[in-house]
Amino acid sequence: MLKTAAALNLADTPSLSAPPLRGLSRPTSSAAARLEPTYIHRLAVTAAAAVLVALVVGIIGTSWMAIEASQQRARAEASQHEAEKQRDLAASESARALATRSFLEEMIAAPDPWKLRGDSGNAREVRVIDALAMAGSKLKADLADQPGLRGEIATLLGRTLRRLGQLDAAHQQLQGAVTALVAQYPASAPERIQAEIELALTESELGNNQAAAKTLDRLLPNIGQIAGLASGTAEEVRRAAATVAAQLGDSERAEKIARDNLALAVTASGEFSTPVSGAKAALADILGGRGAWAEADQLIDDAYNTERQRLGPAHPIVLQLLSMAANLAYRKGDYPLAESRYRDAALAAESVLGPNHPETLRYRAHVAMTMADGGKIKEALAAFAEQIPIRAKLLGADHPDILLMQGNQALALRGAGRLAEANTLMDQVFQKRRRVLGETHPETLRALNVLGILAREMQDLPRAEVLLRQAAELFAKANGADHPETLMMQNNLYSLIIKRGDLARAIVGYRALLPRAERVILPEHWHLAAIRGNYGEALYRSGQFAEAEPLIRASYQSVVKQFAATDPRVQASKRRYAELYQQWGKPAPALSP
Repeated sequence: MLKTAAALNLADTPSLSAPPLRGLSRPTSSAAARLEPTYIHRLAVTAAAAVLVALVVGIIGTSWMAIEASQQRARAEASQHEAEKQRDLAASESARALATRSFLEEMIAAPDPWKLRGDSGNAREVRVIDALAMAGSKLKADLADQPGLRGEIATLLGRTLRRLGQLDAAHQQLQGAVTALVAQYPASAPERIQAEIELALTESELGNNQAAAKTLDRLLPNIGQIAGLASGTAEEVRRAAATVAAQLGDSERAEKIARDNLALAVTASGEFSTPVSGAKAALADILGGRGAWAEADQLIDDAYNTERQRLGPAHPIVLQLLSMAANLAYRKGDYPLAESRYRDAALAAESVLGPNHPETLRYRAHVAMTMADGGKIKEALAAFAEQIPIRAKLLGADHPDILLMQGNQALALRGAGRLAEANTLMDQVFQKRRRVLGETHPETLRALNVLGILAREMQDLPRAEVLLRQAAELFAKANGADHPETLMMQNNLYSLIIKRGDLARAIVGYRALLPRAERVILPEHWHLAAIRGNYGEALYRSGQFAEAEPLIRASYQSVVKQFAATDPRVQASKRRYAELYQQWGKPAPALSP
């Protein structure tokens, strides 16, 4: 997802208008029947008639003047009421503006270095995050008598904190904003909807996808028709809805949302616009998750080249696109290409933002991760040891990005054969995630899954089965039985059961797993190849060679198209193929892609 800097800006408050006055219509009367009088009484009758006519005319005139006077009083009262309402509104807006200005001035001045001069030698290192944190802590007290304004400012603070990566602080502000604005505005008010959207986007980035989906799915169908939202909000909601659907395992729906988003962006902004580049990048990310590499690569390349030509090589949006292109290469297993792209992003960010900027450090963390997975274990461990303390000082020791980096460091230690150290570090990560995020958060369960894999490699197979089973069952309960990660965690569990020699139990598990995986995972994705390969191994080890052979062959043909000959996945497929025919007692046909 493309991220751009957010400016602090209060939304305009819609003006109130009085309903139009309804004028009183002039009454009409019907003609009365007349009796013809006798001649002798004509004069008297005529005189009486004249008096009557004069009286009627007088009554009508008096009534008309009374009606006109009533109308004038009504107009005067309405005008006075409207003037009072406009004065009240102006006073309210003036007070609102003064309160806003006062609060923002205090926010900017809050981390005053002179107030901190006795604190430390670093007192003058004032950051935007410091100002936002201090402002957030004072918001409720300073604007206690203006809950609507408090909610709107909390929304802006939360939005800014989210875009700065301060997700926990953003979540706290946005929860308060939603609570305040729900009490002040109807469900259709843009102020309330904006706060709900920002909270959902933060939930998504925190990994609380089910909570995010409730809001995003409700608003998605009509998001383009909601007036008064901050610029770019509709596009961000559409991209987030696709990402959340993918994270919840509904990859087909995620792809549909992403394709619809791209079509809408083209119609609204033109083929070569920045919104279209963002939509292409989001669709590429979804397709990469499904293993549709060719289209994903084309989309991300188009987006990157368009924005690089428009904005230059070191613009933040361009660097985000380059990083996403690196992500795709990494997911395909092309580690040299991924490392090269991450390095280019890190160097460009350093030249513009400096060596210790969060974005620069994030790209360098990706370089370290890619080196570890690409076999450059020694260099990766050195990079982790250097970078983690720097990022921890900037973000905090328990920040999700730090825990993620430490998890990758543990995997690098595993790659170096230092299993005990890897297990200790990963257990620390797991305990922190469980404490901060909860027992069933996806990141907590991913760490638990890795602990199970480490236990298997340390030959503690009973413990490994307990951990892997717990991770798979909890992930399925929280995210669905057909979620792609649920399927892979179950694959890890059944693979361990093969290692324990319980082939019958493994075969029963894989017989139920494979059809579900074939419905969810694209045929060319290597995850499906891994499941087929492991299932085939359980079959041939139990003597079911004919049933195992097509699975082993399909697994090899899939991975050899995607990865280099030296890749562990290709080597594992070749080993299984040789073992199958060796145990079958038949010559192995030549392997071909």
